Amino acid sequence: MNLKLQISCLTCKFFLLLLPAGSLVQPVFAQEIYVSPLGNDLNEGTKSAPLATVSGAKKRAYDAVKTDKYSDVTICLQEGIYQITEPVVLDPSNEADYSIHFKALPGTRPVISGGIQLSGWTKNSNGFWEAKVPNFKDLKPRGLFINGQRAKRARFPNEGYCGVQACHFDLRPETGGWAVVPAAVSAEWAEDCSFQDCTIENVGGSGIWLGPGCKNNRIRNSVFNDISGNGMMIGEGRDREIDGEKWWQAAPGQVALENTVESCAVKNCGVQFYGAVGIWCGLTAGTVIQNNEIMEITAKN
Repeated sequence: MNLKLQISCLTCKFFLLLLPAGSLVQPVFAQEIYVSPLGNDLNEGTKSAPLATVSGAKKRAYDAVKTDKYSDVTICLQEGIYQITEPVVLDPSNEADYSIHFKALPGTRPVISGGIQLSGWTKNSNGFWEAKVPNFKDLKPRGLFINGQRAKRARFPNEGYCGVQACHFDLRPETGGWAVVPAAVSAEWAEDCSFQDCTIENVGGSGIWLGPGCKNNRIRNSVFNDISGNGMMIGEGRDREIDGEKWWQAAPGQVALENTVESCAVKNCGVQFYGAVGIWCGLTAGTVIQNNEIMEITAKN
């Protein structure tokens, strides 16, 4: 089974995990599924009766390809904010080859957000403003945004190097490897997927990470802004092992291959993890990075 994924004209403020694998396919039958924040997941998913959630649309798309009637499904997002409470996972099934496209309707900029809106702010006896966070025990919040602007978080040390370099850090000397700050959009073994005309901003990790085995993917004409870590990451480091041997020695064919980043604007990266970069490449082959604008990368407090 091969899955092709295309995302275009979206603003993303979320943690999204993508695990597609496959190659470019030519669709034979197509279906459009419409989604609106004012819709209902019990609706038919038409333009006049849209669904309400991204997860509901994803399920409807998978159901469509399982019928063998459709090999090309486009999820059309109308204007508004689409709240998600967990990663949206796109992975291959055992069905025939198919394509899934996430697309904003013309003239709209829908937002997929993993943030939680806080209300009921009150001033306590010490003069500090406070609000209750729902399900706080189940959350690990890393950032606070006020009217779309990142609020500065206390840190130690107050300035200088924090032990994080390009969003890689050593948890403990005995671990024998590096941990990596997660990305809002993460792909492994993805082929022929594209991200075009998107905006990824206000995220607590990195922007997009095309990791192990990703081939022939494209990131084009997109904006990365207010990113805690790296703007984009291509490939991986040397630490992963296969049967006790470094992956790049045991299976060099698993290298991220022929991926393209072009005509993107990358700015305000590393706002939380100092030492981050606009575009990071690990062990890769045939990577094309061209016509991108990188600016305002935070190097110190």
